[in-house]
Amino acid sequence: MFSVIHRRHLLVSLLCISALAASGCFSSGSSSGSDAPAQSNGLEGLVTDPPIAGAAVWLEATDGEVLTNIARTDERGRFELEAPASLDSGARLVATGGVDTRTGHSFQGVMLGAGVRDGQSRQVVTPLTRLVDVRAQSAGAQSAAAEYMGQLLDLDPDALLGDPAAATDVQRASLLVTELVMAMQGVADPFERLADALEGTGGNFANAASALGTDSSLPGSVRDRLLALEGRLAHLQDLQVADADAMIGALNRANLEAGLTGYLERQLGVPVNGDPLAGNLEELAHAVWQASGRRGMPADGPAIVNVARYLFQQYDDAISSEALADDGFSVPQGLRDDAQVSALAATQVIDHTLPLAPDETLGMDNAARAAYFFGSDLSPYYRAARLFDAVFDDATTDPVFARIARGQAAAGRVEEASLTLETRIFQPAERAEARRLVGEALFRNGDTGAALEQWRQSRAIYQGILDRKGVTNLEAEDARFLARLSGNFGETGKTDEAERTLEAVRTFIDIEGGRNQPYSDAYRSIALAGYDNARLAVEQFQAAPGESGRRARAESAMALAQELIWGIGTEPNPIFARIERVYSTRTQHVAQYGELAARLGLNTEAQRSATEFESLLETSDNLDAAGLFLTNMAAVYDFLDRVEDYAALVDRGDALDGPGDWSRAASPRAEIRLLEARALALEGDVDAAIDEALDARADPDGAARIRDLTFNLISRESLQPQSPRLALSLVDAGQLAAARQVTEAAAGIALSDAFADEQFDGSNDWQYVYLGCRRVAFMFELAEAPDRAVAHLRSCADAVASRMASAPVVTADRAEATRLLAAGHLFLGDVSGARDRAQEFATIGEAFTGVERVANRGQLAQLQSGAGDYADALRSLDAAADAMTQIATPGSDEQALLQASRWFTRGGSTTARGSAANDGLVIIHAQVADAVRERVAAGAQVSANDLERVQAARDKGVELVEGANGSSGALALIEALPNQDDRDLEIREIVSALAQVRGFDVAKRLAGAEDRSSERNRLLRTVAESLTELDDYPGTAIARFDFDGDGQADFFNPRSSESERLTAGIAMDSDIDGDAIPDSDDLTPYCPASRATCWQP
Repeated sequence: MFSVIHRRHLLVSLLCISALAASGCFSSGSSSGSDAPAQSNGLEGLVTDPPIAGAAVWLEATDGEVLTNIARTDERGRFELEAPASLDSGARLVATGGVDTRTGHSFQGVMLGAGVRDGQSRQVVTPLTRLVDVRAQSAGAQSAAAEYMGQLLDLDPDALLGDPAAATDVQRASLLVTELVMAMQGVADPFERLADALEGTGGNFANAASALGTDSSLPGSVRDRLLALEGRLAHLQDLQVADADAMIGALNRANLEAGLTGYLERQLGVPVNGDPLAGNLEELAHAVWQASGRRGMPADGPAIVNVARYLFQQYDDAISSEALADDGFSVPQGLRDDAQVSALAATQVIDHTLPLAPDETLGMDNAARAAYFFGSDLSPYYRAARLFDAVFDDATTDPVFARIARGQAAAGRVEEASLTLETRIFQPAERAEARRLVGEALFRNGDTGAALEQWRQSRAIYQGILDRKGVTNLEAEDARFLARLSGNFGETGKTDEAERTLEAVRTFIDIEGGRNQPYSDAYRSIALAGYDNARLAVEQFQAAPGESGRRARAESAMALAQELIWGIGTEPNPIFARIERVYSTRTQHVAQYGELAARLGLNTEAQRSATEFESLLETSDNLDAAGLFLTNMAAVYDFLDRVEDYAALVDRGDALDGPGDWSRAASPRAEIRLLEARALALEGDVDAAIDEALDARADPDGAARIRDLTFNLISRESLQPQSPRLALSLVDAGQLAAARQVTEAAAGIALSDAFADEQFDGSNDWQYVYLGCRRVAFMFELAEAPDRAVAHLRSCADAVASRMASAPVVTADRAEATRLLAAGHLFLGDVSGARDRAQEFATIGEAFTGVERVANRGQLAQLQSGAGDYADALRSLDAAADAMTQIATPGSDEQALLQASRWFTRGGSTTARGSAANDGLVIIHAQVADAVRERVAAGAQVSANDLERVQAARDKGVELVEGANGSSGALALIEALPNQDDRDLEIREIVSALAQVRGFDVAKRLAGAEDRSSERNRLLRTVAESLTELDDYPGTAIARFDFDGDGQADFFNPRSSESERLTAGIAMDSDIDGDAIPDSDDLTPYCPASRATCWQP
């Protein structure tokens, strides 16, 4: 089967695609290493049902190894492969994709196959050969399988394996097999199911449809399609026709009639119960068949809907539900020669530019709106999939289709997600991950039962991977996947299933782990993956402790991490013993695990960490490793209320180290003093606690004293505490008044002349704000003193102005300090203060040129956007774009070109700021647009002007890339770079940035211009993944799309309730495309009347 093909053999050949022959893709080397050329011969063939154009075809051996390049069939279904001269008897041809040139059926995701027939000048692959292939794989012989299926279907075995066009009954059978398989799209192994059904019904196709249609194991929508097909098959299997071509015509007309009937009944609500309506539809179907060049259309496909809508508009007097019900109906003159019908017959998706029928408007019907959008060429999932129509590299496409499936499930399109899972993802690991992701989306939508089913299938697929590779060959990615999947089960309370999912990892631990043996690289990487998974799960729980299932997931991840960490043995490098770190990795992870256990409140686990750490400290040749991570254990012993034991542990390490002070003891002893300080504060002696904290370290500078009184920071750009110190620990203990008193002491230090003298030294003066002002202000906020937080930040601003005002030159240091103050005001919700500081930041930036000017105006835009001043933000970005011309033009030197290119996408370092601006101008435009949409998603009131600025920001982002008004855009600079590697990197960054501002057409064009297939696919994948993540309402699952950008949703997630929609404050748009025509009357609801591309009768 396709899912177990040896993909590793494709690497290059998968990308060598031709219409008939691609001899340039073949290697002439010998796998034996000989200089003699490999022997090969041409293998010609036909993929037909009637002929299937654009199908991918390759040859594979019995064990699934791919033996040739991939060829693409031409318009007549022909292909040519260069095959090995000697083939095993079980070699088979495999074909997938393409479109039937006569019936219009798409074979995307449908696998056809046929055994290679000796002595045949032309090999043939058809739906019938696939039926034979199914039985041959179980029976072991193609000839026997053909004989058996021939008897079952009353067909000659040789004819069964040949071109169906050669015999009427064979053509009939091939067409009917296709109809049944198409009805089962989204079902695993449709040919196997069909073969079973035909065997059970004596080869009767109509009865097989009936049997499958009542099979409760199939999805309801599939059963409905099969039962609807039964009558048509009964008619066609007994129909007497002159030849194979007449049989194709009869099927096409039957499908057209069924499709038009379905359109009237489902879209217009007009029942078709008999003549004259049924007879008139038959006559109309015949005329459409003639107009389409005798091409067929699937009865339930988009082409027939597009044609029907066109007919109802173009021939509105002659073709309407009333006219079709009239005894006097006749086909309008000119329809049989209408070229537009032929063009629409070839479409594979709903054309949003075509008008609906007058009785078909969407109105405020949520389900109809969603079905129209996702079935049309506007669907981001359709657009993402189309990017890879000519790509057959599963390593490229599988992750994209996994994201498509997840997006479809999240949007409530569960059946479409299922179809994607079954037909578009082939690598086992990607199939397993895709089902896991879809399960997560279903779970978030409240469908726990369906989520569990997806996760069970995911586990089963991955178990097959593990069975093939063997548990001793487990890798870090395996552990990460299984841990995530186990966590998914844990979120639903299915602890038994969570445990079962981890059986392979535990077996690996039993075999490979052990305290007294060196760990392997594989074991270390898996243990690290387990710890990282636990850390992430704990962080996610702490970020949203009330979200269902997060604690269970974190505890499950911690259990696995513990087993992995306790299995880590000695360091494999002997030098570690000589520096007393023989258990360095184990010691590190035991300490970090203990910290996580304390954060999660797991007493038993924290106690085990403490016990193991004590043992590791006592272990010979490991003292320095224990000393390295001894500080981490302070939080563990504190959580366990064993501070005295921690102090004893530090003393024990000092004693083991021998005479003199142990260098590793200083920081742990400071932790002890801080814990003692907290104890004093909790006893009511806050002043003594402050003194104790300030005296915890030897000769601390002002920054260290402020930190010990408040908390550790993660980074300059984040005010999230990394770990608590005195004031924050008091907040955690519920002692807010004491925390405020401690914070006042920190504020005094932060505003002192001594601290200012330390920080204002002419180098990185902005650290005065970073290490003092903002930390203290945020601590006031955490201690629930918001007014005091704002006041302190304003006092800091005055201090900064006072210190820096006398400087002879306005520096980037001053600008950075001001920016940090403004960002601090924004974090505190003080918009007025943020605007004041932003204005100062803007004034300072007037003195800058070149890179400093670009950085200043870009960061100013971020501050203004954060304050809700979107128009100002866009003006600042215009100024930044103007300054870009000072950095480089296409004629500049290489270094200037590189610097300028980077400032479009990811920023860069500046001379005096002391750090990098991490966002480029295109990205900041995306951020401005996203900031507006986030407010909309939160239910906030957003002005019409600000909503319009969303598109303005995105358009400007694209303009920066392409250039406008005589200015060079990013592309011109990148093209001027002399180094190919530099050009590649910058194009990747530009494509990613374009995707963020929704410049998909330009991004797609750039990808398409790339000659190297691997690089082209990489770029296309970036575009596709961004398409699958499109979301006009970030942060909520209630709605996702707002076509005209007016702040009102096109439709709601069908899984959301009315009360959830009301609570979210999101309204449904009564005019989706914003053309002032209400959707109750608008026949082109997604195509504004003013747009030239909208169809006009």
